[in-house]
Amino acid sequence: MWAERDLTTAITQCGEKYPRDRATWQGRIAIAQLRTGNLDEACASGKQTVDLLADHVDSDRSVRFLRTLKTELEPYATAASAQEFLDYASSRLDI
Repeated sequence: MWAERDLTTAITQCGEKYPRDRATWQGRIAIAQLRTGNLDEACASGKQTVDLLADHVDSDRSVRFLRTLKTELEPYATAASAQEFLDYASSRLDI
């Protein structure tokens, strides 16, 4: 998927700079992965977003992406990767 590829490239190219943008882009990647059926990858990307937000940045916009991901994960709530992500996000960010 081109969006995921382009966002991943942007994250890679900016390195450790711009953690707020990286968190936003990573959140968008997670949602795109979930919407294309890649549950495990979406949850892994979601965890990366949580880490950026918990450790580096305060961004309402990025938190909204995580809340969207959380809502869209509801049909998969019994899947191990979804439950792990939801528990992780709740423990680190209380979302």
